[in-house]
Amino acid sequence: MTESNSKPIENLRRSAFLNSLTGMIDYISKIGVGFFLNPIMVAVLGPVYYGAWQVISQLNSYMATADIRAATSLKFILSRDRSVSNELELKKSVSSALYANLIFIPFYLIIGLVIIWFAPILAGVDKQYFNNVRIASSLLVLSFIITQFFFLFESTLHGMNLSYKRIGIRAIIVILGGILTAVVLYLGFGIIGMAAIQIFIATTIGLSFWWIVKKNIPWFEFVKVKKSNVVSFIRLSGWYMLLKFSDLFSQSIDMILLGFLAGPKYVAAYAISKYMMMATSGIVRTVSNSTSIGISKFIGEKKFEKLIEARSQIVSIQWVLIIVGGSLVCLYNKSFVSIWTEDDLFSGQLETFFIVMISLVMVLYQVDSGIINSSLNIKRKILLTLLSATISVILSFVLIPYFQTLGMLISIFIGILFLAFSNTFLVMRFTSNKSVFKNLYFSRLSLVGFIIILLSSYLSLLINVETWLLLFIYTAVTSIILILLTWFFGMNNYQRVLILNTLKKIKK
Repeated sequence: MTESNSKPIENLRRSAFLNSLTGMIDYISKIGVGFFLNPIMVAVLGPVYYGAWQVISQLNSYMATADIRAATSLKFILSRDRSVSNELELKKSVSSALYANLIFIPFYLIIGLVIIWFAPILAGVDKQYFNNVRIASSLLVLSFIITQFFFLFESTLHGMNLSYKRIGIRAIIVILGGILTAVVLYLGFGIIGMAAIQIFIATTIGLSFWWIVKKNIPWFEFVKVKKSNVVSFIRLSGWYMLLKFSDLFSQSIDMILLGFLAGPKYVAAYAISKYMMMATSGIVRTVSNSTSIGISKFIGEKKFEKLIEARSQIVSIQWVLIIVGGSLVCLYNKSFVSIWTEDDLFSGQLETFFIVMISLVMVLYQVDSGIINSSLNIKRKILLTLLSATISVILSFVLIPYFQTLGMLISIFIGILFLAFSNTFLVMRFTSNKSVFKNLYFSRLSLVGFIIILLSSYLSLLINVETWLLLFIYTAVTSIILILLTWFFGMNNYQRVLILNTLKKIKK
């Protein structure tokens, strides 16, 4: 194949918009399926099995520690170098990722066996539930291995800023999987049947990614590479493996800690109570992740001024979305849980406030986290992330026995806040720009946003909505009020003009 010396000009705003739209469609479909499935799972499984399912689902994500993250390394390499490398170099990166991944397949099985054995213990269930929990966990391990096999194709699309080429496909598969999950629940197959459906979803999504990559990236193929290239890739991927573990240890340990130290019933209530905020923040994080890959090309081109300018735009949009979303959750989460499932599954208003604050901080540092990842210099970030997680775990062992869910949330919040400040500090050093802290955490927008969320949490004590129709009307009206408050009181003229110009350019 003849390599092209000229590369088409990339429309970053258009790609960012389309990638974000694709991610939002995928995420909304996932959240929508969860919205209908969770009440069914609670009713059919009961709080013990439902809580156990939440724990083993989160625990299964730790299977990623057996993966050297070759596909993740590939994603960041392609996002950084796609505009400065030729096709042969890109093919070598893809091939090195494949060979590095194959070498480590046996470790999947080793880590999987460990997780399967300890799953019921960490879920906090009685011995009579051990076998079913272990069988379900083993099926989830298999679905993870299948996902990792196909992850290379998804990472290639993501790294080339072409995620939008799969728009709607994952959503259709997820919806189909949700329907099948409801069927197996009503047929009485429980968490084992649910886990089996995850294998179907992983396989179908993986095959669709393979087809999309082959269709849309002409240069994609595997070529022969030197052993030294594979070793070098493994060395780099090893750091991303540690990063993945540290991220999981920091962000995905809440249900495991709560299940082990308080029991599965607390996990069930917590999972239901945080659903609304998880859905809201997930959309914002999807936008952030979709856009951060696009701006990563400025790192490869060493255009740090453009990088900081793009970051500023993303941060402003993030704050607006999270202020509106977080305030709505504070105001209406109790009513939402009562209408959706049961009053007993609402963890509490103070707990809801901390759920919102944790999600807010996690959303805000996503762009900085993406910048550090794409720089390929992640050693300090790994150490700081592990330190953050250690802080949360130590505090959890002290606070959960006394305060249950609230103790866990306070512990997680302190650790996440430390991690967020650390990520921004690393970006400040990397770009030599001292304004990054102020723009993210100490701006007029952030101050007004915190006040609005705090007031919303207080006003929630006066609100009790009893029907879906009223909840929808109140939410719509409140959203408009919150947007206007944020737009006129939180944002300055420069930020307003910046967002309006960005939207106009996307439309154009």
